[in-house]
Amino acid sequence: MEAGDWQGARRAYEQASDSHHQDHAPSAWLMMGRLLEKQGDPDAADGAYRAAVDSGNPEYAPLAAVGLGLLLQRQRDATSAQAASQIAIDSRHPTTHPSRCCS
Repeated sequence: MEAGDWQGARRAYEQASDSHHQDHAPSAWLMMGRLLEKQGDPDAADGAYRAAVDSGNPEYAPLAAVGLGLLLQRQRDATSAQAASQIAIDSRHPTTHPSRCCS
């Protein structure tokens, strides 16, 4: 896959997410959300992030919750953004918990 091959990346993420693998699928949903945001498709990005969050994967769900929270904040949906961010905080994931930056 060449740099900037958005379609190739999307196909790879779709294939991984369709696998329903406990680690690969949530990772793919997270990366798909980021890709779709960059391509200007916030509704599809929202769905991808939510799939990763709903997976409950301890590594990727909190990261997807952060992505979803930021996306919702940019869409001016403060209540939903706060709820998504709270999922990340409650996970106590080492890269998403506020104590990492604020202790």
